[in-house]
Amino acid sequence: MQSLIKFQFIMFTLFFITIGSIGYWYQIGTLEKVRITIDDKQRVTTGLKSVYMIFTATESFEDTDSFYHTKYDSTDLFNHLKVGCTYEVNVYGIRMPFFSTFRNVVEVLKEDTCP
Repeated sequence: MQSLIKFQFIMFTLFFITIGSIGYWYQIGTLEKVRITIDDKQRVTTGLKSVYMIFTATESFEDTDSFYHTKYDSTDLFNHLKVGCTYEVNVYGIRMPFFSTFRNVVEVLKEDTCP
């Protein structure tokens, strides 16, 4: 009985370490600096969930809070971005059209041009 409890504890611990590692890799391991020119931006609401979307000529991004990046100011970042302006931003994530996932803008590093 004691060895069964030990085994279950080890499996439980390994499971959560694995899940935590995947989450960490997704948030930190896919971090990339990109340059974007904003074509449009919208707040998209579906049911109780609301997401800020940022559209460029080549890709769409989302602007949501991120625990790993200690980003809790999505609304402020979204309001700072202006249509027609070019920015250098940090993004993370993977674009998966089948699952409707978008890379997340976590930080504006520099405003390059703005008419």
